[in-house]
Amino acid sequence: MILSKTILAVTAVLALAEISHASTATKSLANAKKTVEDIKKGTIPAFARKPEVISKPSTIKVSKSTTVGFGVLLASTAGLMNGACLSGLISGTGQATTAVTGALTNAGAGFSSGNNAMSIASIKCLLSYIVGSAIAGAFVPRPVAFELRNPGSAALSFVCAAISLLIAAMKAKAGDGTFIFFSLAASGIQNSMTSTFSANLCRTSHFSGTTSDIGTLLGQLLRGNVESLPKLKVLSLLFLSFWAGAFVSVPLGKAYAHNTFLIAAGIYLAVASAIAMSSQTRVKTE
Repeated sequence: MILSKTILAVTAVLALAEISHASTATKSLANAKKTVEDIKKGTIPAFARKPEVISKPSTIKVSKSTTVGFGVLLASTAGLMNGACLSGLISGTGQATTAVTGALTNAGAGFSSGNNAMSIASIKCLLSYIVGSAIAGAFVPRPVAFELRNPGSAALSFVCAAISLLIAAMKAKAGDGTFIFFSLAASGIQNSMTSTFSANLCRTSHFSGTTSDIGTLLGQLLRGNVESLPKLKVLSLLFLSFWAGAFVSVPLGKAYAHNTFLIAAGIYLAVASAIAMSSQTRVKTE
């Protein structure tokens, strides 16, 4: 009985194998006929066709001149925002939004003098700037100088900065002083993006380091180090761009008040669009 069941089982397995083999042979014969037909028609045989592939955007090399051009635009934007906020034209209270050296000083001095409220407010400013920079770092975790390896993520960083400024504008309009934190976050995003993608050549939000570098390079140039001249030109251009943004912040702040943020937000969206458009080339391989 057991032997007969075993024989039946083996027979069934062999039968299935034979059916599978026959099916494979039939498919192979059909494929062969299709290939002959394709060759007669002058078309590429099906087995030799490459599947259509939509490639991911490749790494985009960004020239130094293009990087500096964007740096100039964003430096002037930072000057505009900082001037409008620091002058008090937006809320009546002056507060820098593109650098946090003063906030760090006030955080320490406030606790030392017993002015805890000032210290806490300054710490919030510091954290806002850090959060903005962290957002940029999360979108672009492995940046390479003068390369856009993931243009979409870089564009989204500037979209986030624009959204932050839109929130800042709404809060400033409502008289909510927390608008300053959203402005600081936007500056953190901007400075992080421009610094990492330019190997710190274009730091576009705060200019303490840039001012120091200009002095250092001038001293080197006076001693005959002409190799410093190209970098000196770039830093001087960024320096003047920030100054120009601060210059126009007064008439714009008087005319538009909190809506000045919308001008900066529009510039961020324009930068995001330019980056996104550069990644739209897709290659079809047939």
